[in-house]
Amino acid sequence: MPSISKSFTSLALFVLGIEAQKRAFLANLDSLDASSDRIPPSVGVQITTWAKGSYPQFCYDTARAQRGNGNTNVNCAIANLEVYTVTYSDCPTRPWTLCRCSDSNVSRQQFAVDFGRVPPGIRSRAVHALSIQDSGPSAGSGNDRILFRGAVKPAVYLHESMHSADQGFSASSTFTNAYNQDSCVPDNYANASPAEDFAQLGVWISYDTNPQTKVSSYVGDFSCMGHQLETVGLYAGEQLNKATSQCFDRRPNDPNVSVAFNRNTGEIKASEIEVLPPVVWEFEDSF
Repeated sequence: MPSISKSFTSLALFVLGIEAQKRAFLANLDSLDASSDRIPPSVGVQITTWAKGSYPQFCYDTARAQRGNGNTNVNCAIANLEVYTVTYSDCPTRPWTLCRCSDSNVSRQQFAVDFGRVPPGIRSRAVHALSIQDSGPSAGSGNDRILFRGAVKPAVYLHESMHSADQGFSASSTFTNAYNQDSCVPDNYANASPAEDFAQLGVWISYDTNPQTKVSSYVGDFSCMGHQLETVGLYAGEQLNKATSQCFDRRPNDPNVSVAFNRNTGEIKASEIEVLPPVVWEFEDSF
């Protein structure tokens, strides 16, 4: 699960008035994605591939940014960057523009399907998303835009979207008071910070409204986090439950960047693409 320094965690807890880290109910949330009947269903999806040479600003800039941590390679060569218009049956008039590197661990279809498992009212918080190849699953998000690295599981798409749905709620006294009344949190990563606890609670609530298999049926009694679940449920539960969740007008898409592309050779002049420093994400999650 994502690593975080003890000093950062302690500082966050102190500043926000949170009493102490809690017992992790589960080590991680992998069990929620352990079988197909536990994973919330997706919806109908239609994918239209863009012609090469036009890219949303987020995808273009993130692709040409270095990977960081000593790795100077870019996230995705622009020649390998794919863009899709993805229309979901639960939001037919408000399609998403998603991007993918051609060597991503996740296929075009799987990327669109798993993003579609996010309830539409939460999914509508995310403007763009990009999927790239990586050895281990991780994600970075900020400003309602998300980078997925590696073979991420379905719950990760919801977790990252929950960061956009947070809107500062995880730092509120309402959430802090609920946390202080409970004796556990969903998993070890929920102890990383209030924002990560909020995101994991959102995943838990959404999966527990799954009509196929509720979380309680395979993990038992989780009333030890009942105040947190109730509080997040009051804040976002209607949008986390697919039976009641509705899409809405998202923030506007990024403007498109046009790049000269030789359609005969499939090549682009590398000298025309400026390499950017690594992106510093508001939330950086390694799973």
